[in-house]
Amino acid sequence: MIILGEKYTFTKLELEKLRKKFGQVNFLSHENSDAKALRSALENLIKSGDQRLIVLNTQKPVDSKLVRFLTLLQFKTKYKKIKFLNVESFLENYLQKCYIPENGENLNFLNDIKPYNAFEYALKRVIDYISCSLLFVILFVLKFYVKKKIDEQSPGSLYFLQNRVGLDTKIFKCYKFRTMYENSEHNP
Repeated sequence: MIILGEKYTFTKLELEKLRKKFGQVNFLSHENSDAKALRSALENLIKSGDQRLIVLNTQKPVDSKLVRFLTLLQFKTKYKKIKFLNVESFLENYLQKCYIPENGENLNFLNDIKPYNAFEYALKRVIDYISCSLLFVILFVLKFYVKKKIDEQSPGSLYFLQNRVGLDTKIFKCYKFRTMYENSEHNP
């Protein structure tokens, strides 16, 4: 695997994943090198090992001779197995990440974001209601266990009213689930 350019910086964990999947990961700097030297280094890497993937990780526009070289490379029969990907597609396909550039220049990923269709929205709502109902049942049963423990340790009601200060300094009553002592706010 060859990564051409330095637009996206890979983390150590990502590099470990890539090394497990592809074996050797080679980096070529497109930004700081001469175009001819880059083409020869790329050609040497391709000839030296089994390269299956070239990731175009470039921020600057690619030299026209390099584009021609890469295009001709795809038509040579001995290099038919080589696949070319830009860094955005590569991150999505192999690392399951969505790359959002820091400078915000390339916002092509926004075209791929789609709203829920009717089935997905209905499925989401069903999952939401089922999970909320399940949590309600579990917590409703748990409430009686907590009531029993509160009665054992300190007698009194399970809920109590507390005055709170709200919007525009209006006082309102708040029902609270008692886990400690009643009126503890008056006796700190």
